[in-house]
Amino acid sequence: MRSINVLWLGPPALPALLGKKGAEGIATVYNHRGTDLALSVIHPHRYPEKLAPLLVGLGMCDGAVLVVEALDATLGERLVALDLAQIRNGVLLIADYLDESKLDRALQGTVVASYARRSVPTLVSEGPDAALASSLRDELLAFPPPRTEAGAPTMVHVDEHFPVKGVGTVALGVVRGAPVQVHQQLQAFPGTVLATVRSIQVHDEDVKEAPVGSRVGLALKDITTEQLDRGVVLAPPTTMRTTTSLTVPVHVTPFYRKGLRTGQVIHLAVGLQVKPATIGALQDGGGSSVPALGAGAKGTIALSLEQPLVFRAGERALVCDIDAAPPRVAAAIQLTG
Repeated sequence: MRSINVLWLGPPALPALLGKKGAEGIATVYNHRGTDLALSVIHPHRYPEKLAPLLVGLGMCDGAVLVVEALDATLGERLVALDLAQIRNGVLLIADYLDESKLDRALQGTVVASYARRSVPTLVSEGPDAALASSLRDELLAFPPPRTEAGAPTMVHVDEHFPVKGVGTVALGVVRGAPVQVHQQLQAFPGTVLATVRSIQVHDEDVKEAPVGSRVGLALKDITTEQLDRGVVLAPPTTMRTTTSLTVPVHVTPFYRKGLRTGQVIHLAVGLQVKPATIGALQDGGGSSVPALGAGAKGTIALSLEQPLVFRAGERALVCDIDAAPPRVAAAIQLTG
């Protein structure tokens, strides 16, 4: 059975009608099993107060539902984040009292402009609507599920982990790259520990293999819970890269008005990792060293990280200023090395 994970950005009432409540960690997940496709709706319930739940949700998702009830700074942050993360499949639920021409101007030039649209009553925030939930679920199940990437290794991005008596260490996460299989040996990046997959569950069902996009529970041997953390990537040995320094091109979004400056502490988000980094140097588009890159500027950024970052060459990372006023997502960079 294939799976699709959808990020919910809106009031909390409706997701509970889209699926059965499951894990509740940095985000709450609601699961529904269709005939041949499973749906997981990810609600970052501590966002917008905290940015990390949104970033982790973006790392988990294949599509999004964005509820638009006001044209405000929070909506702006969500639009910037979805656009920079390149979340191309989505649905807009637009309050029926809003002027959509004003919304169109905000969406112009973003991936969100191509999302399907629905005009909905304020019941989205005031209470659940079973009919809306049913039709929306059908629409989300029609999203194209993620596929195996040519040449990519198995990558399980770990969300939660815990010990189970008689089973051992269990890791919950999302499969990317290529399917994960029973008896597969995986390295827990950025560490060096090798673990073996003893068994796999997808939506409480034992399987021998879980395809890309699956939210899995892996029973692992030869590894302890102390050797896991959120953001750890389980992948075949030597297939992932780790680094504590980066020098890459950057384009600051025009909406991050503070601009980036040398010495600034930011956070990098890639997969389910959210890690602090310090800007060591900046160059403008002409290659000259500068103290800052303003809103909309292009240049090069050099970063040093306090903890190793795990990635595949070509992955996107979001550059975030978690203490700023919205939007707290400043730029996206492509990881190389």
